[in-house]
Amino acid sequence: MPKKEIINPRPPTSGAILSPAVRFGNLVFTSGMVGADAASNLPDSIQEQTRLTLDKIKAALEAAGASMDNVIKVLGFLANIEDRPAFNEVYKDYFPNNPPARSCLEIGSPGKGVLVEVECVACIPS
Repeated sequence: MPKKEIINPRPPTSGAILSPAVRFGNLVFTSGMVGADAASNLPDSIQEQTRLTLDKIKAALEAAGASMDNVIKVLGFLANIEDRPAFNEVYKDYFPNNPPARSCLEIGSPGKGVLVEVECVACIPS
């Protein structure tokens, strides 16, 4: 079964060489995404960065034929674990019912000004 690159209508802002998402069978794997806008500007708040990050993931999943309701696993990376309550405040809006399995780790900043990075795995509904 070959993998298929998902072309996201909202490409990564970093100029990185990666696939925003890859489909393999009925699974979709997103790359780690950060909360920069189209001009590569990073908001100062963890809430706004989380919102932008999850919006990018949502767009990638929709391009693959899935949705946030189909997410089965999330991996969140925080620059500061003390931001987890603020991260959760936004996160719960994207997963209000039957939330996916999740890990959330402090890794320090994955880039200058980056407060959060998120990746996920979703299942395309039959």
